[in-house]
Amino acid sequence: FDADFEKTYTLKKEGNGLYAFVISGTIEINNQELATRDGLGITNFTKLDIKATTAAKFLLMEIPML
Repeated sequence: FDADFEKTYTLKKEGNGLYAFVISGTIEINNQELATRDGLGITNFTKLDIKATTAAKFLLMEIPML
């Protein structure tokens, strides 16, 4: 994504969590900065604000919480 890309991510299924991994660049998830090769697990949410602060590639994986 280009720098300044912004998106609100809405959880697809109640009870799931999200794992974010930054392949390259820098992003912010709910004002938490993540850089290349950083990962973050997030639980107990319904929406997240995501912003690419530089050109960035990242993965978002919604996973069931067992």
